Amino acid sequence: MSTARDQGAPSVSSEVGIAGLILAALITAPAIFFSFRFLETVAEFDSLFKGFGADLPGLTQFFLSHSLAIAIAFRVCTVCQLVLLVLLMLNRTFKARRVFWSLAILSLGTTVTTVVAFYLPIFRLGAVI
Repeated sequence: MSTARDQGAPSVSSEVGIAGLILAALITAPAIFFSFRFLETVAEFDSLFKGFGADLPGLTQFFLSHSLAIAIAFRVCTVCQLVLLVLLMLNRTFKARRVFWSLAILSLGTTVTTVVAFYLPIFRLGAVI
């Protein structure tokens, strides 16, 4: 029985292109920076929110009370992402691309969720004033 490959059908390249590596680096670099500034950022927002004297949304309270665990998980995720990025740069046919992009999406999602969590009280306060 002949397959599509035997019949001369074009095969999909498994190489990661330069554009893919640039995109991966553009996602990884800010995530690493933010993951290592996370605890300082949380401390700054915590002192800001204490000055408000208002009730905080649940998402913000969650991030404030679990900031150390989130920071550790975020750092582990971004360091693994950096290691996989280096492996992708050294060997463009590296088979763990899906793991890399999963970690990239996870760290990007964590960054966006953190921004929403910390700016939500500010937007709520602005709507009241």
